[in-house]
Amino acid sequence: MLRKDAGWHGSTWQSSWAAKEPPCDLARVAAWLGSRKVGRCGSGFALFVPVRDPSRVRAVVVGRFAIVYATIDAGGSIVKKNVLVNPASKYRYTSSEIVPSPIAFRQARRLDAKEEAYFLSLPRYVREMICKLAPANVW
Repeated sequence: MLRKDAGWHGSTWQSSWAAKEPPCDLARVAAWLGSRKVGRCGSGFALFVPVRDPSRVRAVVVGRFAIVYATIDAGGSIVKKNVLVNPASKYRYTSSEIVPSPIAFRQARRLDAKEEAYFLSLPRYVREMICKLAPANVW
């Protein structure tokens, strides 16, 4: 007998660990992050900030389950590039991809109590996703 897997939701695959966690508004999380990253630092968490030009990088949501740090142009818009999808096929079309930011990050300070409370209130899979994006995670 066939049965629906807990990780399958309609036409979108959601990993089983995310399916067990409460839903999260990633757009709100990305807005809170702005141009900052959060990584583990000892027993707490630290903020990482762009080394230069923080107005040229911003956390954005891609799809339904990912946050990336995008390059921002002088007008404040996300920079995208066109990519040829399946070049071997006779049906060629392009899709636009967000250009990841090449700007390096440095550690700034530990999260204050209010920031840490918000970060810890996020579902575990979101916290893990955010920490994986940090340049360093000191355990």
